[in-house]
Formats: sequence, structure tokens, C-alpha cells
Amino acid sequence: MHSQRRVNQEMSKWVTEAIPFKKRDQPNPQRARLAEQLGLLELHLNQWNDKYEAVIPNDAKRSLVYLADEKSHGVQFPPELERAVEDVIASWQ
Repeated sequence: MHSQRRVNQEMSKWVTEAIPFKKRDQPNPQRARLAEQLGLLELHLNQWNDKYEAVIPNDAKRSLVYLADEKSHGVQFPPELERAVEDVIASWQ
């Protein structure tokens, strides 16, 4: 009930403060793709945290929150985020 929430809260805090990485006017395509993925991550985490607050504390039978399930309750975790991070790191080398 709490471990994924802690991870998502920490990611939410980081992505909220990562303003330079989310700006639309990035210096190269790799950074632009990362900015797009971080925007999706921020949306996903906001929706996840909202759903958590609405569902988990009020239902002892629940222990996990999904967004991109068969009911499409929200935006999925960005599937290209890891690759975008790898591409940005590779572009600095």
C-alpha cells in the first residue's frame, strides 16, 4: 500500500522541480523527446496520486492503483521514458 506511493511521491517531487528538462525549447531532439516524456510522466503521476487518494484510504481491500488498465483510467507510465533518458545521456558523451 505504501511502497509504490513513496516512489511515486518522490518522482512527483523530482519531476515538478525539473523545470529545465521539461521546457519545450530544448537544444536538441534528444532533449526535446525527454521533455515530452517527462511531461507525460508528470501527468501520469498526478493522475496516479489523485486516484490513490480517492481509492486506497477508503477501501481496505485495495492495495494497488492502476491507470492504464482495461478501463483506461488515466495516462500510462511513459513507455519511451527510459530510452529518452538513455539517448540524452549518450548525446552528452
